Amino acid sequence: MIALVLSVLAVLAMVACLAVVPFGLPGVWGMIVITGIAALAGAVTLKTFLVLAAVALVAEVAEFLAVKRMGERYGGSGKAFAGALLGGIVGAVVGTPIPVVGSVVGVFLGTFLGA
Repeated sequence: MIALVLSVLAVLAMVACLAVVPFGLPGVWGMIVITGIAALAGAVTLKTFLVLAAVALVAEVAEFLAVKRMGERYGGSGKAFAGALLGGIVGAVVGTPIPVVGSVVGVFLGTFLGA
């Protein structure tokens, strides 16, 4: 019974993580953390966890490089890219005290002002 409840909670948490991805929040990494916890509990194999973590890392690097390349292609400088990246991180941290909306608004404003 406890295993069923934990499984349902894990699935609901993963759906919640998936729902925040369109807002630019790190939902994929939340899912990786949940899968890691499941691997530690023995519900998922360590190999499955490592493969999923590797795929997520490759996807993050590909996204980072694509954004950098397209930004430079359409006139953005390397300094603007670095400023936008740093501004987005700072904005997310500063906006954290206001649940969900604060982080999203902070990321948007920080990225804009940083660039």
